[in-house]
Amino acid sequence: MVGDDKNPFHCIGTRARITGRDCCERYPGFQTYISGVEKKSVGPELSVIMPIYNSAPYLETAVQSILGQTFEDFEFIIVDDGSTDGSAQILQSLSDSRVVLLSNNENRGLIYSLNLGVAVARGQYIARMDADDVSVKHRFQKQINFLREHPECAVCGTWARLMDAHGELGRTWKRVTQPDEVRAALLFQSPLIHPSVMGKSEVFKAHPYNPEAAHCEDYALWLELAEHGFRLCNLGEVLLHYRLHGSNISVVKAQIQRQHADEMLQRHLTISLGLRLSERELELNRLWFAGKVELKAIQFSWSELRALGEKLIEGNTARSKNDVSALQAILCIRWWLVSFKLRALCRSGFPKMGATMGTMAWRLPSLLYKMI
Repeated sequence: MVGDDKNPFHCIGTRARITGRDCCERYPGFQTYISGVEKKSVGPELSVIMPIYNSAPYLETAVQSILGQTFEDFEFIIVDDGSTDGSAQILQSLSDSRVVLLSNNENRGLIYSLNLGVAVARGQYIARMDADDVSVKHRFQKQINFLREHPECAVCGTWARLMDAHGELGRTWKRVTQPDEVRAALLFQSPLIHPSVMGKSEVFKAHPYNPEAAHCEDYALWLELAEHGFRLCNLGEVLLHYRLHGSNISVVKAQIQRQHADEMLQRHLTISLGLRLSERELELNRLWFAGKVELKAIQFSWSELRALGEKLIEGNTARSKNDVSALQAILCIRWWLVSFKLRALCRSGFPKMGATMGTMAWRLPSLLYKMI
């Protein structure tokens, strides 16, 4: 059955299951417009959610990386958000019984599609996937094993290797792994690579993606989960190949992504540490994990950056929200890396910063931030 104007999505796939009143309340008319409903007393252990929008160039590769996983007890929920490039035709050719195809009759956005996938998921765990990435074949097995052995962990991400539009692999994206480190790193950026995560289904269902956090919905969710005391972690192993190309949200929507991320962080700092950063401090806070291009674009003094670090440590100490040693270690390492990058830029004629940096550009400030 096809949806109408009042019902902006319909099921076009092999099977789906309504997960109760909550799903119907969030998506009015959904139960009426589900076709091919298959109700089972016991669902799969894992639900994989992959929203797509005009993803034809990389879609087949992404799908096959999921269907070829060594762990096989999953349903693969693919939400087509109104694609117009032939993606739907690629999906309709799939014959694997684990695939659940859902389609929005119009483009409703990533957050809507994610929450739809979460609402219908039947698995004990939920894994994320993007339509332009590739999952290593034993990714699910590794994460499932970890979550079984560490029930205190709500969400588990992995490291990733960057990949260009042609599939050529590049450098590795590493993230902190331990829960205390991840919690501390949330003060600066998202420490989990979104399409690499797997977590408890009950957690995702109780904390849906925030519609007000467009283009940083993952960061907003991790902040919210941290505020509720959930433990987040990463496996220190490359289990995802993350594709970089000109259509990445981080490229196309960089400005609004940064704006919303700052808003979510400001809210988190107020709730967790009782702090509020100025616009200037928010700009400086991005420098801890900035690349050379951003560092070259922003003029700052070392005293400003040091004052910001002290402010975060003092606020954290007062509220005892994050492990002090984890936060100090992150600040120490990032200060050194910022110094190292700026030193390289100075040697190549970095403008206007040489006089303000002085010898601090390559000195480790051990008296301020001690490696614990």
